[in-house]
Amino acid sequence: MVLLHGFLCDSRCWRGQLTGLADRFHVVAWDAPGAGASPDPADTFTITDWARSLAGFLDELGIARAHLVGLSWGGMLAQEFYRLHPARVDHLVLADTYAGWKGSLPEDAVEQRRARCYRDASRPAQDVVAEWVPRDFFVSASPELAEEMAAVVGDFHPVGFRLMARSLADTDTT
Repeated sequence: MVLLHGFLCDSRCWRGQLTGLADRFHVVAWDAPGAGASPDPADTFTITDWARSLAGFLDELGIARAHLVGLSWGGMLAQEFYRLHPARVDHLVLADTYAGWKGSLPEDAVEQRRARCYRDASRPAQDVVAEWVPRDFFVSASPELAEEMAAVVGDFHPVGFRLMARSLADTDTT
């Protein structure tokens, strides 16, 4: 089972699931290029490039087929991976995801979101976290989990942030 993180997150977002699913599955949480421990990708990276990178990652691990679980942006990535490599997907689980902004929103809303992300990619992380992770976002979570998730968001890569935002704006998986 391969867990694909959302926008402004990385593999650390799956800590609880890694532990909870380990007794039934071989579970891997991937840091997409531009997130977590992965290096930043080239400025031309698209959702198709992330899907190809995921295929390379699975190849390195010797995983021919997998259950893909995609959260938010990771769900959009999972859809693109499936489009390119349907024979490599046993099950596709899409959690809190969509077809990309282009496939889901009016053009003016897409451009507003794109502009905000490009602006925020150059701002101090603590300011971005304060805006993107509202105080009540993790209201049902323990204070420790809320603090951990805010730290994950605060560790975003500016390049990855901008490129993932661009992929959200440019992708339509409908």
